[in-house]
Amino acid sequence: TQLQLSAQVVTAKDASKKAVKELERGISFAMGQQFDAALAAFEKSIEAEPGFINAWIFAGDVCMETKQYEKARDFYLGAIELQDDYDVSVYKKIAQCEQYLMEYTAAIEHIQLFLDHPAIVGETRRKALLLLESLEFAADAVTHPVDFRPENMGPAINSRYDEYFPSLSADQSLLVYTRNVVDTATTQAGTVILKGNEDFFISESIDNMWSPGYNIGSPVNTSLNEGAQNISADGRWLFYTLCNGHNGYGSCDIYYAYQYEGTWSYPENCGKRINSANWDSQPSISADGNELYFVSNRPGGQGGSDIWMSTMGEDGYWLPAVNLGPGINTPEEENSPFIHPDGNTLYFASNGRAGMGGTDLFYARRNPDLSWQTPENMGFPLNTGGNEATLHVSADGLQAFYSSDREDSYGGLDIYSFPLPDMLRPQPVTYVKATVLDAISRKPLEANIQLFDLSTEELIVKSSSDVKSGQFLVILPSGKDFGLYVNKEGYLFNSQNFSLAEGIPEEPFALTVLLQPVSVGEIITL
Repeated sequence: TQLQLSAQVVTAKDASKKAVKELERGISFAMGQQFDAALAAFEKSIEAEPGFINAWIFAGDVCMETKQYEKARDFYLGAIELQDDYDVSVYKKIAQCEQYLMEYTAAIEHIQLFLDHPAIVGETRRKALLLLESLEFAADAVTHPVDFRPENMGPAINSRYDEYFPSLSADQSLLVYTRNVVDTATTQAGTVILKGNEDFFISESIDNMWSPGYNIGSPVNTSLNEGAQNISADGRWLFYTLCNGHNGYGSCDIYYAYQYEGTWSYPENCGKRINSANWDSQPSISADGNELYFVSNRPGGQGGSDIWMSTMGEDGYWLPAVNLGPGINTPEEENSPFIHPDGNTLYFASNGRAGMGGTDLFYARRNPDLSWQTPENMGFPLNTGGNEATLHVSADGLQAFYSSDREDSYGGLDIYSFPLPDMLRPQPVTYVKATVLDAISRKPLEANIQLFDLSTEELIVKSSSDVKSGQFLVILPSGKDFGLYVNKEGYLFNSQNFSLAEGIPEEPFALTVLLQPVSVGEIITL
């Protein structure tokens, strides 16, 4: 890029044979992903013909592809210096380089020059206006940074492989995540290639320390790729994505498995009311189990991949999925939705809204009429010029978890945690953990449980305690009174009322329910 630009602008039809030959070599190298060789060829082409504008632009394109943004910008500026109206798209490319370099003032000037051209209309203009909006947002955001102190979750969870899609149970006792284990494989032609296999791993919190992650094993993990999972609030249900499954409806489908007596069930497809003939992925189940959010590129959306939601019907079957609409989705890509246990705060990633560049993290709050408020960008430096996604927020709203390839990673993508700034937090919720025991033997019991809001007499939850532990966990809003009703055949009925104070309690509410066995011939007074 230090070559003299005193020569007249030259295009492919006027350039010397040597310059054209090197240009063609460079294009061939680039098509074969040999970018270093391609750049060397383009530089030789420029050396042979300093005014060869096509070589300057191609050199910039190769540097852009290999994320050498400063170098790319200089090549593009060289092309503009030769002829400022040869290819108007160069102005947009310069702005994109400057966005990555966080040179927002210059980037705004260059994208404005691109937009000023009369040929920039339709979809091209819409995308350029989005870039301008993002540059203006970023220029302001860097002057008002949010408090962001991510910490690597350590070698018990992270490894030299990629770890991503963190998902925690409400009591933060279980962390489930995806690991892509890469190994060598030999093709039929004898070529050795790297092959990745995505599997689920679980780490348990023991005395506030995470245990080494272990493979969740069969039947959930298979030789196929499983990923993009979400564990239910009580840790007993796992919703996830499986691609190319034998009973799938499309390329990737959403499946579920549940834990019974300490082991995971055989996975089941969520069915055609959720899955389609297209790509369906990245599920997030609400804390009450009545809403399933996911991403799909099926027809009927706003464009690209959109966030969809299915509601559980009164008959226990999922209703047909609906698109969340233009309030959440854009013509670009939305992904990695996470519905917080408060039931009203949705975190997700998008590259279709004003942001720092790439895919940014956003949050939206739900109104009482079930409409969504306008999504808000989560700010800088949480969002960067790269791609942020796969956010999970703890039930108490204090901690967030995400994956990133930061400098202190153990290799590739690692899982990080960070305190969530106040303005980004969901509504305060807590969980109630009830343990149902036989009053005589103190053995855990699987019992039917109903939970009512005493002020409205509304049935909030109908479930059962775990057969192995006798435990039952439910997310509840603070500041309300509740009634718990527990029954099991062969035992006396048990009911008790309790109140949850306003705000976030220091300790979640714990209950022990002792069920009295019914003796033969005993008279029960109702």
